[in-house]
Amino acid sequence: MDTIMKVVSLKEQLIEQSSKINDAQTRSSKSFRISSPLMQQVKLFQTKSQQNQKRKDSYSTQSNSPIAKYNNFNQFANTSQINQVDREILDITRQSLLSSQTFRNSDQLSPRTLEAAKKYFQNGIEFAEDKDSVQEDSYSDSSSSEDENRDNQNDNNDLLLEEELSEWKTLKIEDVFSLFEAKCADNKLKILPQQLFKFVDKLKSQIKKGSLNLQELQLGVQSSKKVIQLLKNNSKSKYQFSKLLLAKNNFGDQGIQLLCNFLNKQRRSNIVHLDISNNNITSEGIKQVVKMVSLNQNIISLDISSYDGYNRNRLSRSACIALSQYIAQTEVLQFLKMQNCCIGPQGLFSLSKGFAANRSIISLDISKNDIGKDCSQCFESILSHSKIMELNLRGNFLGDQSITKIGELLKPGLKMCVLNILDISNNKLTSDGINNFFESIQKNQYLERLILDQNNLRGGLPEIIQFLQENSNITYLSMIDCCIYPEVVESIATGLSRNNSLKSLILSKNFIKDQGAEMIAQSMKYDPNLITNRRLKMLDLSKCAIEDYGGQVLSDAFKSHQGIIEISLCHNLLGDASGFSLIDLARNNQKIIKLDLDMNLIRLDYMQEIQRLIDMNVDNHKSMREPYLKEKLIELKSIEQRPEDFQKKEEEFQKKNNLHSQEINKYKDLHQQEEQECKQMYDKLMDEFVDIKKINQSIIISKDYEIQHNKILADYENQISELRIENEKLQNELQAYNAQFQSKYQVYSKRKSQLEEQKKKLYDKKLQMIMQVEDASKINKDLENKVKQIQDRIKLLQQKTKNKPNRKQSANIKQAK
Repeated sequence: MDTIMKVVSLKEQLIEQSSKINDAQTRSSKSFRISSPLMQQVKLFQTKSQQNQKRKDSYSTQSNSPIAKYNNFNQFANTSQINQVDREILDITRQSLLSSQTFRNSDQLSPRTLEAAKKYFQNGIEFAEDKDSVQEDSYSDSSSSEDENRDNQNDNNDLLLEEELSEWKTLKIEDVFSLFEAKCADNKLKILPQQLFKFVDKLKSQIKKGSLNLQELQLGVQSSKKVIQLLKNNSKSKYQFSKLLLAKNNFGDQGIQLLCNFLNKQRRSNIVHLDISNNNITSEGIKQVVKMVSLNQNIISLDISSYDGYNRNRLSRSACIALSQYIAQTEVLQFLKMQNCCIGPQGLFSLSKGFAANRSIISLDISKNDIGKDCSQCFESILSHSKIMELNLRGNFLGDQSITKIGELLKPGLKMCVLNILDISNNKLTSDGINNFFESIQKNQYLERLILDQNNLRGGLPEIIQFLQENSNITYLSMIDCCIYPEVVESIATGLSRNNSLKSLILSKNFIKDQGAEMIAQSMKYDPNLITNRRLKMLDLSKCAIEDYGGQVLSDAFKSHQGIIEISLCHNLLGDASGFSLIDLARNNQKIIKLDLDMNLIRLDYMQEIQRLIDMNVDNHKSMREPYLKEKLIELKSIEQRPEDFQKKEEEFQKKNNLHSQEINKYKDLHQQEEQECKQMYDKLMDEFVDIKKINQSIIISKDYEIQHNKILADYENQISELRIENEKLQNELQAYNAQFQSKYQVYSKRKSQLEEQKKKLYDKKLQMIMQVEDASKINKDLENKVKQIQDRIKLLQQKTKNKPNRKQSANIKQAK
C-alpha cells in the first residue's frame, strides 16, 4: 500500500515538472504509429531507436501482474523526458484504456479490470519516438499486491467497466481507424492525430447497445466501403447491430448502392431500423434502397427524410412508383419517414395506390412535401384502407378542402380508420376548415393527439365546444401560433370546462392576454354541479401577452386543481403581484413539479422562492413515488410466489388423486358384476322398450296428423277470411268502377248520338253535292255538244266560202262566229 502511495505522489510531481517543459518544441520531431490499416497511410519520420527498443524490452521484463504494467505505463507517461505532444497522445491512450472515471488512479484498479481492458484493446495504439528526442529511462518496480477487501469492493466496478467495453466489442479498433482514414479521403483532409482521437471519442459517445450510430460524421463514398467492412466483421460477432443510423452524411447514390448490395447478400442480418436521411440521394439511390428492403425481410423501420437543406434526399415520380409497389407488397414495414423529399401531388398519387393495399404500416411521416390542395382523394386511399395510427402532414399547405375530407374519413362507422396521432400544422387552414374537421371527429374513438400549430384560427372555433364535450378520447391538443384572440379562447374555455379527458393543452404564441387567461381559469374551477376537467396535467400559455391580472386568476384557479403538474407562463408580462400569487400556488398545490416563469418581470427573490417550493414538490413527489413502487414490488413478489402456492396445491391434489384411484380400483370389481346384471336387465327392457316405442310412434304419428290437420284447417280458415276481405274490397271496387262506367257510358252515348246526327247531316250535304255535280256534268256535256255543232257548222261554212266566195257569206260567217 505504501509503495502505491509513493507511486501516486511521484506521478503528481512528474506532472508538475512536465508542465514546465517548453511548448515550442516542433510537432514534426515526433511521429506515432498505429497498429491498424491507417499505419500504411501515415508517414513515419524514423523507426524506433535502439534506446526505445531497450526500454520496451525492459518494460516487457517487468512483473507480469496487470497492476505493475499499468504503473509502468503511468511512469512512462509522466516522465519529464517526453515532450508535450506525446504526453497528450499518451493521456488519450490511457483514457481510452480506462473509460470510466472510477479507474483513472492506479490504486483503484483490480487485476480483473486490467485483464479485460488489455484483452479488448490488444489491437490498440502504440507510439514510436525518434532517436534524438527520447533518452533511455529506467523504470522502478512497483508493487502488484492488493488487499482482498479492495478486490471485493472493485468487483462491481469491474462489472461496470466490462459493460462499457461490451459496447465496443461490436467493433474493432482497426475498423474505426480505417473509417477515419476514409472520411479524410472523402473530405480531402489531412490525417491528424488530434482529429483521430476526437473522432474516436465521438464514435464512442454515439455507439450504444445494438445501435451503430454514424450520424453527422461527414462520411462519403469511400467511407461507405469501410462501413460495409465494419458491418461484415460485426456479423461474425455475438453483439450484432439492430439499428443502422447513417443520417446527415454524404453517401450519395454510389455509396448507398454499395451499402444496398452488401445488405442484399446479408439476408440474415439483424438490422431492423435503417436511417439514411440527409445523404444526397436521388431517385436512383432510392430505387436501390427499395430493392434492398424488399429482399431483406427484417427491416421494419425506414427513414429517407431530409430534415434540413443540407444533403437533401429527392424522390421523383419514378422513385415514388417503385416505393409504392414495395409498400403494396410488404407485410413487414411498420414505420416510414419521408419528410421534405420533394414528393409533390403526383408522387403522393402514386404512393396512395400502394397504401391502399398495405396493412402493416402504422406510422407515416410525409410532412413538408408540397402536396397542395388538390390531393384530397389520395387521403381516402391512405386512411380508409390502411392501419396507420400516426400521420404527420405538417407543412404541406393542404387547405380547408383537404382537411374537411380527412375529417369525413375519421367519422365513426364510415371507414375503418384507426388514426391515433395527427399533425396538420402549417397547412394554411382557416377557421372554416377546422370547424368542419371538429364537427366530423366529435365521436371519433381513436384520435388521441391533435396538433394544429401555425394555422389561422382567428375567425372563431364554435365547433370546438361540442368536440371537447362529445369526444372522450382526446388527450393532447396543440394550437401554437394560431392567431387565437380572447374571442376564440372563450369557445376553447367553454369546451374545456365540459371535457374530462384532455391532459395537455398548448396555446403558446397567441394573443390570449388577461381576458383569455381569465376564461381559462374559470373553466378550471371545480364545480360539483358540472362536469369539469380534472385531468389536465400540462398547460402551456407562454408568449401570450398575459399580465399580472391573468397570472393572479390562473394561480387562484389552479390552487384547488389536483391534476395539474406542469404550467408554462414564460415570455409574458407577469409582475410582482402575480409572482406573489404564484408563490401561494406552489405552496398550496404540491402536485405542481414544473412552473416555467422565465423572461417575465417578477422579482428575483420571488423567483427563487417559487423555485424552492417547486423543488420541495419534486422531492415530495419522489418520496411519494417510492412507497407506490414498493407496493408494486410487493404485488410483483406475491405474483412470483404464486407458482410455489400452485405447486403445493398440485402436490395436495396428487395425494388426493392417489387416494381416489385406490378407491376406484376397489369399486371396479363391483362395477363389473353390476354391469353384467345390468346388461341382462337391459336386454329385457330393450325388448319391451321396442314394443312401447312402436306404440308410441303410432300415437305420435296420429297426433302429428291431427296437429297438421288442425294447422291446415286454421290456415284454410285464415285464407278464406283473407279472401272474403279481398272479395269485399273487389266488390266495392267493382261497384265504383260500374258507377264510373255508367257515367262515362252516358256521356259516350250522348256523344254518339250527336255524332250520328252530324253524320246524317254530312251525308245529306254529300248527296246534294253529288246531285249538283251530276247537274253540272250534264250542263257541261250539253255545252260540249253545242260547241261541236257550232264547230261543224263553221267547217261547212268554210267549205262553202271556198267554193263561192262573196262578201255576204263572209259577213255571215263572221256573224256566225
